[in-house]
Amino acid sequence: MACLKVILWEDDPVIGLNIQTLLERAGHEVWPVSNEAAAWQLCRERRPDMAILNFHFCERTNGLMLARRLINSSYPPRIYFITGAVVDEASVDGLPLLRKPFTQRQLHQFLLTGQSHAGFIY
Repeated sequence: MACLKVILWEDDPVIGLNIQTLLERAGHEVWPVSNEAAAWQLCRERRPDMAILNFHFCERTNGLMLARRLINSSYPPRIYFITGAVVDEASVDGLPLLRKPFTQRQLHQFLLTGQSHAGFIY
């Protein structure tokens, strides 16, 4: 996989740091964000290749709301969802979804193919 510019929006700081570390070790540039406004600003300014978004974030906003906004932007990144919650596939608008917990290998495969292994996608 070529070096990618990645926005990472994850609510759990430990999981976020783990994902960031895994991606950076693979040679990618990762920009962690803590809110929708920061993610939107980075997308407009830096034009990332990919956005990894927590599907369920909080009551006021979630990854799907941001994903829809990014998809309609001038330079939409590839969108990938991660979640620890039970999520119906229909609720993610057909975008890739990886269920936590996952291994480094599963994350890498997911980002390459947009598909999760059986038992990890709902």
